[in-house]
Amino acid sequence: MEWPNIDVLRDDIKDFYIGNKFAGDLIKNDPLRIRVVCLGEDRKKVQCPWVAYFRRDEDGFTMRLNTLKPIHTCQADCDMLNRMANANWVVRKIQDQMKVHFKTMTPVFIKEEVMRVFHVNITYWTAWNARFKSLQQIYGDYEESYNMIPVLFEGSDDHLFVVKNYHGDRWAVNIVDHTCECRAWQMTGIVCVHAVRVLLPRRVEWVEYCSSYFWVSEYKLAYTSNVKPMEDVKDWPKPDPTKHVKPPPLVRGIGRPRKERMRAKDENENGHVYKKRKMTCSKCKGEGHNARSCKGPAASEVSSNGSNAKKTASRLKPKP
Repeated sequence: MEWPNIDVLRDDIKDFYIGNKFAGDLIKNDPLRIRVVCLGEDRKKVQCPWVAYFRRDEDGFTMRLNTLKPIHTCQADCDMLNRMANANWVVRKIQDQMKVHFKTMTPVFIKEEVMRVFHVNITYWTAWNARFKSLQQIYGDYEESYNMIPVLFEGSDDHLFVVKNYHGDRWAVNIVDHTCECRAWQMTGIVCVHAVRVLLPRRVEWVEYCSSYFWVSEYKLAYTSNVKPMEDVKDWPKPDPTKHVKPPPLVRGIGRPRKERMRAKDENENGHVYKKRKMTCSKCKGEGHNARSCKGPAASEVSSNGSNAKKTASRLKPKP
C-alpha cells in the first residue's frame, strides 16, 4: 500500500483508528519512517501486539507500508468514546459542510452529526473547539482580522482626524461635517468604519452621527398630519366637454429664429424629393454602367441579328 505523502498517511492512520474502534500511538514519527502501535484497553499498561511500519520511498514523497501485524488482543471500544477523535479530526470531517451551513452547525449539531456518520461519541467541548477552529480556517484568525481594521488615528484638530489602516492607507474624517474621504458616510448616511474608529473611544450617541432619514422620530413625523380620505369615482367633478385645453404659451429660444425648415437629405430647395435614377448604357441599353465601360454588343446589332434569325427560321419551316 502506498500514500502520496506523509500528511495523507497520518490522516488515514487516524481514520483507521477510529473506524476500527481502537486507540493507537505513533511511536516513531519522522519524515523517513513511522511506527504505529495499539495502546490496548488500559492505555499503555497492557500493550496489544498490533503494529504497523511505514517507510518513505526513494522518490522522497511516497510512503509505503513495510510491515503489518494485524492481530488484536484488546477489545473494541463498544462505548464509542474514542479519544483519537479530537477537535482537529472533527474539523477535517466537517470542513466542507461548515462552509455552506455554518449558521446551523452548532456544537450540539456537530456532536450529533459525528455520532450519526462516524459512530463516535465526542464531548461538547470537542465539538465547540472544532467549530471554532473550522471557522478560523474559513474566515481567518480573529486577531489577524482585527488588524485589518483602522488601527491608528491622528487628530489634527478637535474634529479633523486622519485614519490609517493596517496596509498604510489613509482617510481624512470630519466628525462635525459628517464626511470621510471614502465617501461612504456621505452617500449612505451611516457612519463608515473609519469614522467608527474615531468615535468609538469617545462613547458618543451614534444616532447623532447618522442621517435623520434613519431616525424613528422622523418616521413618526411623516405621519403626524391627518390623511384625508379620497372621494368615490362617481363623486368626482365631471369635465366640461365644451371647454378646450389650450396649448402652453410659446417660448422663443435664444438666437435668431430659422427662416426655413429643416429639409430631408433627399429634398431640394423647392421641396421636391430626389428620385434615385439607375445608370443606363446608351449603347446596349443595359443598367449599372455607361457606354464608355460597356463591353457588350450594341443594342441595334442585337435587334438586327434577332430579326435575321427569325426570317431564316421562317424560310426553313416546312409548309403544310
